[in-house]
Amino acid sequence: MEDFNNFRDAWNRLTEANGFYTPWFCWEWFNLIIRHAESITLHIIVVYHNNELFAIAPMEIRTEQYKGFIPARVVSFIGGNRAFLKGIVFGSASVHLKKEASAFIFNYLCKDFRSWDLIELEPLAYENEDDLFFTELLKWSRLSFRKYISFKNRYCDAVCVGFDNFFQNIPQRTRKDIRYCQRRLENNGTLTFQMITGGSDLQTHLDAYDDIRARSWKAPERDHIFNREFICLAAAKGWLRLGILSYNDQPIAGQKWFVSHRKAYIYDVLYDDNLKKYSPGKILTALMFQYVIDNDHIVYADYLRGDELYKKDWAPLTRERVGFTIFNNTFIGKIISILLILFLPIFKRYCLFMKKNNIDKQENSAVILNNI
Repeated sequence: MEDFNNFRDAWNRLTEANGFYTPWFCWEWFNLIIRHAESITLHIIVVYHNNELFAIAPMEIRTEQYKGFIPARVVSFIGGNRAFLKGIVFGSASVHLKKEASAFIFNYLCKDFRSWDLIELEPLAYENEDDLFFTELLKWSRLSFRKYISFKNRYCDAVCVGFDNFFQNIPQRTRKDIRYCQRRLENNGTLTFQMITGGSDLQTHLDAYDDIRARSWKAPERDHIFNREFICLAAAKGWLRLGILSYNDQPIAGQKWFVSHRKAYIYDVLYDDNLKKYSPGKILTALMFQYVIDNDHIVYADYLRGDELYKKDWAPLTRERVGFTIFNNTFIGKIISILLILFLPIFKRYCLFMKKNNIDKQENSAVILNNI
């Protein structure tokens, strides 16, 4: 931990030089994760180029019941389920140098440090296929591995056109719905929008956000203390964009965004389910985009996780975030590789077959009942 703490300034300079996904790659994020972890064994790999810090692989080692039943020693990026994205922390390096540093790290893990059964790498952050060298490197290592889709992600780029132009590119039905619902609310009361970026009353606004959540479709927050600390960290860093939409002084919709390096990351959205017919979520999304486009001059917006249909109106581009599981040549590693590479696809095909078969049986039963 002392070594980790000493890297704070150099680590953050590297993250700032990169400019993508800064909230999830800065030193403070990993420090927050470590403080809230029940137990964690750090295994952070640091790469220098010409005596300057060039790349950091923030990894951890843990012994766990893998998939709930096989004891295994696992190496993974720090973050667990709390991290939307993970990966090697690079500065503003060329693709060639990133690939060279990645090979250096993989060579260490696969040839020098062998005290593991599995390496779990997911979900990986990358901006284009040129950044994803893992398949090539893993083939070179001659270890068994599987590549899989972790989730899909919606985003939009080339946003710097002014909000009016951006809004005109939103589907017409969505624009009409926003204007219609906004007029209906304003004709019968007062509609107000607040953008909170920090301040002494931040906790009060977060309480209001929690109150909206209690009236939304979302389940209660499981990681409440951690999320509060993360929001406070974002406010201290100048990233926080907490939007609250109120109707007659009653908060009815809330969204948490982060803005860094002219890039907006949409972290959480919710609204009062009782007012769903007035589309408060859409109204607030339009106001949030207007603020970050006209004030923060963003060039990029990212929904982080998921490709739900409502996101398509605002973020027309989609991509797949992938993950890798690497299997060591240990007894446990080989057993798990057989289960995941050989038997898991067979099991999935069987489940799909049974699901389709049950649907066909239900349809046949419905036909018989109708004929009767």
